Amino acid sequence: MSNPESLTTHCLCGDTSLTVVPKSLEIGACHCSTCRKWSGGAFLAIESVRVSATGDNVRHYDASEWAERVFCQQCGATPLLKIKRRSRPLCACWTVCPAAGYGVVSSNFYQQ
Repeated sequence: MSNPESLTTHCLCGDTSLTVVPKSLEIGACHCSTCRKWSGGAFLAIESVRVSATGDNVRHYDASEWAERVFCQQCGATPLLKIKRRSRPLCACWTVCPAAGYGVVSSNFYQQ
């Protein structure tokens, strides 16, 4: 799939703005226990080349030795997962919903 241009979206309350440059529109799913607790199920994500999250309620949570999670403190939206050993953050698939042509290409289950 081709690399789309920069996409901008907002959380539920509109405070957190997320600008995403997706690597592609391929969706992956993480089923680890932390992702399931954090997102209410598998975390469906798109690997990104670059992401910026701005707003008064953007919060970063050091969830484990390998992951940092970004969320909106006001509405609880969970748009971003940063794997510490990887340079490319994972954006929740809802961040690119307006784009067409995406599909699930991988599904992972990591034991904690």
